[in-house]
Amino acid sequence: MLIDHSNPESVEAFLAATSKHPRVCHKDVQALLAHVEYFVVVPEGTTTTIASAFLNGFHLGDGHSYCIYPENFNADFGKEAALEKASKEAENAIWKILGTLLFAYNNAGLFKDVYNAKD
Repeated sequence: MLIDHSNPESVEAFLAATSKHPRVCHKDVQALLAHVEYFVVVPEGTTTTIASAFLNGFHLGDGHSYCIYPENFNADFGKEAALEKASKEAENAIWKILGTLLFAYNNAGLFKDVYNAKD
């Protein structure tokens, strides 16, 4: 195995040493994640917890936690689980957004008709 994929620093060091073209870096994703805001709600009368992640008002993803039996419901546990899922959704969305931006930058010719359209 070349690198330990579970260690972001190991992955970044390997990619930095071997990449020949621009790429999306873990530090770029983490920098944007620092600006993500989370909103958590437990709809009244339910055992469901919903967490939503937003970057400057742009929705990145949601996380949910459900409990079948009201007697087992723990709001703190539900919030923690929903936030963990929403955070992962947000991270994945940021990777996709930054990758799409890099692709668009490197392939601007593919998009010239989209951006020059006169509607």
